[in-house]
Amino acid sequence: MKGLRTDVLVVGSGVAGISAAIAAKTANSGKEVVLVGEERPYRRPSIFSLIKGGSLEELSIFRKDLIVGVKTLFGVRVRKLDLYDRLAELDNGEKIVFNCAVVATGSKPFVPPFEGSELSGVIPFRSYSDALSVRKMLGIGSKCVIIGAGLIGVKLASILHRSGMKVLLVELKKVLWTLLEEPLSNYLRDLLISNGISVIEGGRVESILGGHRVSSVVIDGRRYEADFVIVVTGVRPRTEIVADQLKLGVRGAIRTDKLMKTSIDGVYACGDCAETIDLVSGRKTYRPIGSIAYKAGKLAGANSVGNEREYNGFIRLQGDDFLGISVTSIGLAGAEAESMGVNFKTLPLKPKGVKVGIYSALFNPVGMFLGIVNGKERLIGFQAVGQRLSRKLINSISSLISSKSNVNELRSIGLEPA
Repeated sequence: MKGLRTDVLVVGSGVAGISAAIAAKTANSGKEVVLVGEERPYRRPSIFSLIKGGSLEELSIFRKDLIVGVKTLFGVRVRKLDLYDRLAELDNGEKIVFNCAVVATGSKPFVPPFEGSELSGVIPFRSYSDALSVRKMLGIGSKCVIIGAGLIGVKLASILHRSGMKVLLVELKKVLWTLLEEPLSNYLRDLLISNGISVIEGGRVESILGGHRVSSVVIDGRRYEADFVIVVTGVRPRTEIVADQLKLGVRGAIRTDKLMKTSIDGVYACGDCAETIDLVSGRKTYRPIGSIAYKAGKLAGANSVGNEREYNGFIRLQGDDFLGISVTSIGLAGAEAESMGVNFKTLPLKPKGVKVGIYSALFNPVGMFLGIVNGKERLIGFQAVGQRLSRKLINSISSLISSKSNVNELRSIGLEPA
């Protein structure tokens, strides 16, 4: 396979790379498409099942028939990528000459530079191998400290608590602060505590102590015993292989335009390594989220074979289930709106025409709803904590946010100010 030639080279086998490769081949079946990835594709959100005993084979990210016609090279790494000369060198010595490229190299865990982060038993949680490491620790210790109370941290806390672990969840700011406003964040924090999970908000980790292995964590001067520590403090874009060739944008992610095209003609980028446009504000942002990676990958892949389809932006949709409830966050949350300089206010909501605790069939959940509106009373975000919302309702709310509807339009789907 030395000297392989292709029309499109996709670098990265995550959801963005897979969707890009399929989109390229679908848009122009006559083009040769090669997909190179260090790992076999799997569904990252499903890695939690590995902690409870699942297998990697159960996490397949795609049906094999969907990628027919794409040459796949898994288990190999692109050692060098020359975007000007259109040449890729793999770590197995092979070379690939390409006409166009889609860079989908993903992200890597960010571990704050506190003392002891290199000790055995400290697990930055991101991949299936990290989930397997956590599973091994279940038989070794009974006390776990989780640093970071985002979606992944809260999910891990609930899983490990149910497995019998004593869990301490520590967050520098507030629980799910990037997704939820304070009333909903407090509700969830109190739920965690009532279920027996210890939570420290506003806590700064100073160091992790131990000899060869972790023995304790120092938080704000106080020492907490720990058999292992899981770090989920966000990610950073993996751009090392192209950083000296492509212009970088928000938070060091690859700069892209409305075609997902980079600063070099014929080179596209998508997924956790690239910036995207927020549909609500129209501003560039960095959102390492699977649903956005999938959409950006489809766009980049199709455009790499000759399409010229632009996008105006992607809308954020995040959520998960834990401890018997569901969390949903759509559009701009307060923290992101503030970072973008977008004026906003929060608006408590309830199902229209019914008393608290009585809900229509459309909503079903007993929970809390919150709208985020801008200075013109346009809906720019929505948050809910309760039972899982229907797909119909989520799509309706997303549509209202996308069309910049007046907040009163929520009445059309059964919501009104509380």
